[in-house]
Amino acid sequence: TPSNSSAASDVYKRQTVNTDGLNARLSPSTSGTAMMQLANGTAVAFVKDMGSGWSMIEYNGKILFVSQQYITKN
Repeated sequence: TPSNSSAASDVYKRQTVNTDGLNARLSPSTSGTAMMQLANGTAVAFVKDMGSGWSMIEYNGKILFVSQQYITKN
């Protein structure tokens, strides 16, 4: 890997949505604007852990935030 830091090595790991209609938001909060809903089985790229149960993901070129409990590491 081109990375030598543990944080950077977590970037862009494939993960899968494990619920139907997961809200992907503009900020890591339930009050964040939901930009889209992701279907069960949708592959996303995990970018980083935001804390408080939220993950930053990349999907279709967009950076979004989802609740960690609804994505599974591949």
